[in-house]
Amino acid sequence: RTGLGSRLVTALAEDAAGTFWIGTRDAGLSWRRNGAAGPEFGRIGRPQGLPAEAVWALDYEEGADGGTVWIGTQGGLFRIAAGGLAGSRSAPVATVALPEFAEPPAVQALAHDGGTRFVGTDRGLLVWPKSAGKPRRLLTRNAGLPADGVLDLELDREGRLWIATAGGIAVLEGGLLHRVRDYDRLGAGQPLALHGDPEGTIWAVAGAGGLVRIAAGEAALLTHADGLLDDNLYAIHEDREGRIWLGASSGILRVARADLEAKLDDRGRALPQTLFDRSDGVDPGAIAAFGKRAVAGRDGRLHMATFGGVAVHKGDRAGRPKADPRPLIETVLVDGAALPPAEESRGPVRLAGNHRHLAFELAAPLPHAGRNIRLRHRLSGVDRDWVEAGTERRAAYSGLAPGSYLFEVQASSPDGAYLEENAAYAFVVEAGFAQSWRLPILLVLFLSAAAWLFHRLRSDQILARQRELDSRIAEATANIRILHRLLPLCGTCHKVRGDEGYWQQVETYLAGSSGLEFTHGLCPECAGAIMAQIEQDAPAAG
Repeated sequence: RTGLGSRLVTALAEDAAGTFWIGTRDAGLSWRRNGAAGPEFGRIGRPQGLPAEAVWALDYEEGADGGTVWIGTQGGLFRIAAGGLAGSRSAPVATVALPEFAEPPAVQALAHDGGTRFVGTDRGLLVWPKSAGKPRRLLTRNAGLPADGVLDLELDREGRLWIATAGGIAVLEGGLLHRVRDYDRLGAGQPLALHGDPEGTIWAVAGAGGLVRIAAGEAALLTHADGLLDDNLYAIHEDREGRIWLGASSGILRVARADLEAKLDDRGRALPQTLFDRSDGVDPGAIAAFGKRAVAGRDGRLHMATFGGVAVHKGDRAGRPKADPRPLIETVLVDGAALPPAEESRGPVRLAGNHRHLAFELAAPLPHAGRNIRLRHRLSGVDRDWVEAGTERRAAYSGLAPGSYLFEVQASSPDGAYLEENAAYAFVVEAGFAQSWRLPILLVLFLSAAAWLFHRLRSDQILARQRELDSRIAEATANIRILHRLLPLCGTCHKVRGDEGYWQQVETYLAGSSGLEFTHGLCPECAGAIMAQIEQDAPAAG
């Protein structure tokens, strides 16, 4: 946020004019210099001829016109005239041809002496004499390197080149290459970075393998079991006072070289050391993985490359520090993704309403007293009062309702009193879909549509049922009409056959079918016929 192209810093160098050159893992090369109005930053990338985004190594070589900065990248070797920045913010980058490789190698380490330049790559070590007419020499595993992948290079006071590779350490002396077998004996693993001290001793950090001293042809190992606060080491540097600075997984570890020597010679001795961690402004676990990652500036300040930016130690002061700790909100994470700093946004940062988790990573840098600094924080609308965080450097929240918020942090002085200066972060949680005014309207429309659809389906069912009943009534009526027209009648006894198939008297059938009741009488014709029969039969009887 202070001007670098990326937080992922991988390499550092300083030129004669005091300009710092800063290689990054994913944004090419940045630089920083002191201008009349304060620090100035610039970036060297594709527009200036640097096609590779990953810069693994930097080396400054003094010379005319301000000297040359050599740039080792994932896509080969480049160089830039350091004096080309004078009065401008950019300078053209030149590609360095490496005909020894069919394809440009990843250049991971650079070094030079008076007459030779050394280029460490993932495919071997290129020995490049500066004088014209001498051929280049490529050293690989076949020539005696422990492995082709070169991770770091270090020239000692005798002019010997120490080579850290993925398979161990080798030394190039007088044109002859030989492997350091005593290092292999320790089983420390890959040597990630090398340092040659003024006494001629070589120090190597070996990732999770600890710290190795190579002196008089013998190697000795120092780990956490021996009292080292952290033996996951990735970078090494020695300052003018003879103190060794180690980039570790827990932060930056400082220990006097004399104490290291005494500890290795007498394992029973105590090992005084200081660890600078998050409470001091260092992001633990963010130290770059291999090679020259620390530089002492011309002003004496230590600069170390980390994956959280460049960590700068401004030097010690006698007595208690005069400056008060300054609370910092280093990173804001929403569901694990980092948000832009508040100062880069116009107005409050806006958060989507569907987020789940919000976290603030905090710091209060102050050398020597970092672990005595306490923090407290509060979030408006959520925390009624300050939340005491102590030495915890993280605050997290979940399920925030839509609205405007202000997150504030305060730090204490080393003697416990909270200071008035706050770090603040303003943001707005926008309403999600479920919380917006649109949802009730859509819900009403949905319910109305559902009610209309239900009514329509029910009406269609009733109409269909009515049509079915009408059809059945019509069919029954037709059957009745047929029955009324056709009635089986016996020609002899005049009985009729009902719907069940039984024969019965006409009056019985009609009584059962229509509910009629019958009385008996004689019609005139039958009455006349009966009377005539009686009269006819009477004389005969007389």
